[in-house]
Amino acid sequence: MHIIHTILLNLLLCILYITPLWAESTQQEETQAEAVHTNEIQNTIDKSSITRTQKPLKIRTDREILEYFIGHVGELTKHKKGFTDKELILEAKGNGEYNIQIPSKKITGDFSLAEQQANKAIYFGHGKAESFLHFAGTIVLEVDYTMLNDKAGCYADVKMGVYLGFNNPAVAVLAVITSPILNPQLDKLIAKFTKRTQMVIEAAYAEKNGAQAKP
Repeated sequence: MHIIHTILLNLLLCILYITPLWAESTQQEETQAEAVHTNEIQNTIDKSSITRTQKPLKIRTDREILEYFIGHVGELTKHKKGFTDKELILEAKGNGEYNIQIPSKKITGDFSLAEQQANKAIYFGHGKAESFLHFAGTIVLEVDYTMLNDKAGCYADVKMGVYLGFNNPAVAVLAVITSPILNPQLDKLIAKFTKRTQMVIEAAYAEKNGAQAKP
């Protein structure tokens, strides 16, 4: 019996000793992973082969609705004015991560909301495309917004920047060379998705106001 007690005591001491070390190691790994992620995002922005900055967009909404969609991108395909499966497919993976497909452009990949601050959100993803150019790489989408008011009510002044990086240096050079052809097509695609997103957010805001106006 004394031997069993000794074994149990030693086992308990080992657990008490290992647990803090394991927790510290896990925390260090998470911190390192976050640092790598942040560096990858900044590297994509700094060394992007293609950078597209969109004109400011006026979205008739309030902060609550706007930030809801920023944090729940998957809702863009569920709203009645949202994207169809032919335009955009989003599959939630959990923890704010999504698989994405744009069937018409043969684009597939994954992305997540990497950072959200007051009046700013950054999405980061990996993907590949078989249209425009056959390529794989990373993408960063920066969304800056300011809540304002006019005679009609509140609205969001939204500015977006898109940064594309390519895994293959040769493709990156080719993308720069063909930018006069590539950029207008990208701008058209971005404008299309931006407009549809605007429609979804404004419709949700109108529904909210309608519901509040009912007695």
